[in-house]
Amino acid sequence: MAVKLIFGLAVVFMFVSFAALNQKSVTVTYYGYEGIAPVWLVSVISFALGAVAAGALGAFTIIREKSRSFSLSRRLARAEDDLRDMRQKSYAQSGQGDQSPPRSS
Repeated sequence: MAVKLIFGLAVVFMFVSFAALNQKSVTVTYYGYEGIAPVWLVSVISFALGAVAAGALGAFTIIREKSRSFSLSRRLARAEDDLRDMRQKSYAQSGQGDQSPPRSS
């Protein structure tokens, strides 16, 4: 927690100092659109758009992995059920049907 706080404060300090040292305006051209903005604002907007893109890709990856984990959990549960059924059939066929099969951990 303290590391995140220190890192966050360092990032804020870097942005504030960058903004204080870079007051000049620049011309930004993007697909035919043109605008004038301070260097620090262009940098902050670029950083924010990058953070949003990284967050979206990260969320997509997390959702995909959770879905895969859920699918594997269901497969494991089915395999455990099949194994339990096979053990019960094996004990029933060997004449030990009165006893329940030993549980494995």
